[in-house]
Amino acid sequence: MIFTDRLPVTRTKKLASGYLAGVARVARGGNVQNYRGDELGRPDLSVVRVYRPEDEVFSDEAMRSFASMTMTDDHPVKDGQGILLDAETWRGHTRGHTSPKVTRDGEYVEVEFLLMDADIVSAVERGDKRELSMGYTSELVWGDGVSPKGEKYDATMKTIRGNHVAVVKAARGGSELKIGDSEERKPMQKILFDGIEYEATPQTAQLFATVQKRITDAQAATEKVQALLDASGVKVKELQDALDKANAEKTALETKLADATNPAKLADAAKVHGELVAKATAMVPGIKLDGLDAAGIRKAVVDAKLPAEKVKGYTVATYDAAFDILADGVVVAQDSIAAVLRDGGTSGVKTFDLATLQRDAETAQRERNAEIQNAYKHKEPAATQ
Repeated sequence: MIFTDRLPVTRTKKLASGYLAGVARVARGGNVQNYRGDELGRPDLSVVRVYRPEDEVFSDEAMRSFASMTMTDDHPVKDGQGILLDAETWRGHTRGHTSPKVTRDGEYVEVEFLLMDADIVSAVERGDKRELSMGYTSELVWGDGVSPKGEKYDATMKTIRGNHVAVVKAARGGSELKIGDSEERKPMQKILFDGIEYEATPQTAQLFATVQKRITDAQAATEKVQALLDASGVKVKELQDALDKANAEKTALETKLADATNPAKLADAAKVHGELVAKATAMVPGIKLDGLDAAGIRKAVVDAKLPAEKVKGYTVATYDAAFDILADGVVVAQDSIAAVLRDGGTSGVKTFDLATLQRDAETAQRERNAEIQNAYKHKEPAATQ
C-alpha cells in the first residue's frame, strides 16, 4: 500500500548554485494515526486507528530507506493512479533528493534534503508550493490493541519503506496523514476550496458540492431578505424602538390624565402650589406670578433676588437650588397660604426678619458644637441627701 504523509518545508537555505537546501521530519514513531475506513479497504468503518510502532519506524531497514530518496514535483502518477518510483520512472520525476544522513529526533525521523530544479525552487520561494508529502509503502496488520501511550488502535503498520518526497501545494491529507491503495484506490476527482485544488473520492466530491450549493442558496436567501428590508427603508430594530417609545408616551399620558382627574391629587397639587406662591410673595412682595408654574415661580424669585450676571447660565436645577437657599428661614403663616388658595392674592402674608433667624440658627449651631466637644468630659454625680 502507498502512504503519503504531510511534512512542512522547514529550515531552508538558498545556495549560491540556486539549489534549495533544507531539513524535514519524514516519519513519526510510537503514535496512533486516524484514517478513513474506505482508504484502507474497509468502507464499513468510518475511522480506522493505525498504530505506528517505534521499532518499525526506527528500524535499521526503515531508516535506511529514508536516505537518498528522490524528491518530485507532486506525487508521480500514471494512468490516473499514484505510483512508486523505480529505475524506469526515476528520470522523468526527479527534482532533488534527500541526503544519506538520516537521524532520529525524539519521536521523528529527520532528513536533510536538496531541491535542485529551478522551477520547483521558484515555486517554493513564491509560496505556490510550501509543503512536502512523504510517499512510502507499508503492510497493514489488522488487530485491536492499546499503544504504550494508552491509545487504542485497530491496525498496526509494519515494514515501513520510504520511496520519494513530493513538493505539493497542500498535502492531500491536510494536517492528517493520507493513505491511498495503488491497486484498489477509487478514482480521485478534483475539487477547489479556498483557492487550493484537492483530490477527493467521488463521494467526498459529491458531498462537497452539496454543501457548497446549500451555502450558496443560504447566502442568496439572506441577500434577498436583506434587500427587502433595505427597500422598505425600515429596520426591525427601528420599528421596535418606535413602538417602545410610543408605549412609554402612552403610559405617561395615561398617568397624567389619571392625576388630572383625581380630586385628591388635584387638592394636593393646589395646596403645594398655594404654599409656593405664598412663600414667593413673602420673599419678594408684589412679585407677579400669574400663569407661572412651579419652575417659573422659583426662577422669578431668584431673578428678583440676585443680580442678572449672577444667574447667567443657570439651569432649571440651579434655579431650584438657589430658590431653596434663599427661602431658607422664610416662614409663611397658614392663613396666608389659605388666602392664596382662596383668591390668589397676597393678603395676610407675614414675613419675618431673615437676619434674626440666621443669627439664632448660628447661635444654636455653636452651642451644639460645644456640647459635642465637651461630651467626653466626666461629670461629677449630683450630691444626694
